Amino acid sequence: MKPLFNGKDLTGWEGDPRLWSIKEGLVKGETTKENAAKGNTFLIWRGGTVGDFELRCTLRIDHGNSGIQYRSKQVEGPKIQNKWVVGGYQDEVENTPGKAGFLYRARAGAGLSGQGQLSLPRRR
Repeated sequence: MKPLFNGKDLTGWEGDPRLWSIKEGLVKGETTKENAAKGNTFLIWRGGTVGDFELRCTLRIDHGNSGIQYRSKQVEGPKIQNKWVVGGYQDEVENTPGKAGFLYRARAGAGLSGQGQLSLPRRR
C-alpha cells in the first residue's frame, strides 16, 4: 500500500492554494466569507495514475457540505468557474443527519445511495 499524502505538504496534489493547507499533519480545506470558493473546487491528485485502492480517512466538517471524489475526471468548459472542478463518484460529506456518507455522481445529477444503503449496479 502506498499513501497518497505524505503528512507534511501537498506534494502530488493541486488545488486552490487559498483554500487548501496542511495543519498539524492534516489536510485542511477551509472557506470563509472573506475567502470564499469560486464555485465547486477540489484538491486533485496529480502524482500519477491510481489503480485499485482502499480509501482510508477521517473527516470533520463544520457548517457546510463537501465530499471526496474518486474515479473522477477534471471538467473544463465555459461555465466552469475555476480549474479544480471534477466530475464522477463522490462520497458526500455533510453535517446534516442522513447526508454523511451519501454516494453521489457529481456532474451527472444522480444520487446512487443514501446513508447506510447498499446500491448495486443494474444489469440490462
